[in-house]
Amino acid sequence: MSKALENNDEFRIEATNVSPQVVINTKDNTFSIIGNSILNNSYNFYKNIFDKLHDLIEQNKFPHLTAIIHLNFVNTQGIKEIINLLNYLENVSIPVKILWYYSDEDINDLGTQIGELINLKFEKVYKTPENFNFDKKP
Repeated sequence: MSKALENNDEFRIEATNVSPQVVINTKDNTFSIIGNSILNNSYNFYKNIFDKLHDLIEQNKFPHLTAIIHLNFVNTQGIKEIINLLNYLENVSIPVKILWYYSDEDINDLGTQIGELINLKFEKVYKTPENFNFDKKP
C-alpha cells in the first residue's frame, strides 16, 4: 500500500496496481478516487481515507465538496467501502456532488446502481482512457 503524503491543503495516496490514487484537497474542495481498487483488505485502506475526510469535514475545511470517482477495476470489497464513504457523505452538513467517471459499461452500470443507493447529487461522465488526464481536474 502507498504511503499517505500530506501538506496544508492536500492529503494524497499514490496509486498502486491494486489501490487507487486518493486526493483530498481542501483548496479545491475535492476528493478523488482514481484507478484500481482491488485490494485484499480494502477496509484498512479506506478507513484511513474516511478518518481524514471526517476530520477535515468536522474542522469545517470544506464549504462544499465534489467527489470525483474514476475506477478502472474494482472488487466487491472496494465497492462496499466506496459505498460506505458515500453513505457517510450523505449525512454531512455541506453540499456534496459526486462525479462518477466511467470508460466501460461495467463501471457505468456500477455507477448507475450506486447512484440509486445514495441520496446525493450524482453525475455520470463518460471518459475514454485516452482522453482522461489523471493529473488534471475534470
